[in-house]
Amino acid sequence: MLAATQWVNDPFVRQHQMDLIEQYGADKFIPTEVDVLNGVYKIADDTKILPEIRLRAYELYAKIKQRYFEKPNVHNTQNNIINQGVMQVVSHGSDSEWEQSCIEQQQRLIRDANTD
Repeated sequence: MLAATQWVNDPFVRQHQMDLIEQYGADKFIPTEVDVLNGVYKIADDTKILPEIRLRAYELYAKIKQRYFEKPNVHNTQNNIINQGVMQVVSHGSDSEWEQSCIEQQQRLIRDANTD
């Protein structure tokens, strides 16, 4: 387990890193956002560091993480139309027949409400 965390400090690895930087230039080895995020978290999680610095590191960690996991830019058109398909209206005959069925339905509702 120690080798998994200490290999970066190995003299052979350090020398190889220096050779690559000399060959390709330092700008080719800029850390990724995940690398920066991990480094900031190590600072924030280190109890030997002053609380003010740790709090700033946590704040920076939150900002980086928020930007890293940002949702794609979606345009909101304020279009609040709900498409629920087609409403089918059943014909109830003439207006007088429809009025009579509504009166009967209302009377049933009143009767049912009074019996409870």
